[in-house]
Amino acid sequence: MTTYRRSILSQNRVELVHYLIPETYLFRKKVWPLDNIQEHSLLPAVLKRVNLNSAIMKKISLSLLLLLSAWTFSCNSTSNKDSAEQAEEANEMKNAPEDDSEFMVKAASGGMMEVELGNLAQQKAQSKAVKDFGAMMVSDHSKANEELKALAASKNLTIPATLSDDHQQHVNDLSKLSGAEFDKEYVKMMVDDHKEDIDLFKEASFDAKDADIKAFAGKTLPTLQKHYDAVKAIQDGMK
Repeated sequence: MTTYRRSILSQNRVELVHYLIPETYLFRKKVWPLDNIQEHSLLPAVLKRVNLNSAIMKKISLSLLLLLSAWTFSCNSTSNKDSAEQAEEANEMKNAPEDDSEFMVKAASGGMMEVELGNLAQQKAQSKAVKDFGAMMVSDHSKANEELKALAASKNLTIPATLSDDHQQHVNDLSKLSGAEFDKEYVKMMVDDHKEDIDLFKEASFDAKDADIKAFAGKTLPTLQKHYDAVKAIQDGMK
């Protein structure tokens, strides 16, 4: 390791700076009072001025800047991903079966959305049928969400604690509506969403690699079908 020394003469002290290069990029500084400097055995080294190699210092600075930039980019990339994407990446790191983990992540985010939209329906809907349907969503999906959390924990799978960006956007859009306009859009969304949910859970009930995940999907399917039939009847009554 190469040592560079630089002396700095001020009003009442002389500083000897040791620069340790290149790997650790550390430095240390020793300071002697000026009135004692004559007695110090390193006086010649203290008073001798050595120019640091500017090229080496530039390389050090550039290396540190590149490391900082890479770390900043990594942090920003993670923070820009929504909760569902972060959960999926965490499951990939655990080498979890891809189809099973994706099902669990989608079901978790979708279930939370159903609860939030059900609460909105009870507050903003005009029709009693829509309000009642919203209450059923909160009750049934809250129960299913708790079962899903317990299942994910037992399988060491990560599921999102908050809504995915897409699901959150649905909540944001409907929260701006009220009355008959809310009823129409909420019911339409529930019809479309439950069609997708039924397909998702039906596929998992046949193809999931984990027996418990397969059983959960099959057990939940009748409830989803009940929801679809109920909301489709509400939609048909609006025509």
